[in-house]
Amino acid sequence: MKRSFLLLYVLLVHAFYGAWCSSVGGSLHCEYSSLASLHRPHSVSITEFGAVGDGVTLNTKAFQNALFYLNSFSDKGGAKLFVPAGQWLTGSFDLISHLTLWLDKGATILGSTASFCLFESLQAYTLIYEL
Repeated sequence: MKRSFLLLYVLLVHAFYGAWCSSVGGSLHCEYSSLASLHRPHSVSITEFGAVGDGVTLNTKAFQNALFYLNSFSDKGGAKLFVPAGQWLTGSFDLISHLTLWLDKGATILGSTASFCLFESLQAYTLIYEL
């Protein structure tokens, strides 16, 4: 019974996620690649927007510009932002709907505290504290 349940589980995972499984030392080892993230009709690399993955260069504008560009594809099947291997230093940026943020093996996004956006307070919120 356990064997048939395990086989059914592996087949379902393979069907929905694209799993490649093998038996290693008596235990099951699977590698997954989500099919949903592979089939976005529009895809760009963060390097196309001038980003440098050296861990030193601040890439906030590159991420913001890439996301602004990819937002135009949200109603056309979505888009994928590919981040290749490297250390990508960036300040804050907002993710968008219908986007797959795909980090290659060895890619790390590093958050910088050196530059971050301070939002203007809402006028109503300010009026409460001025009283």
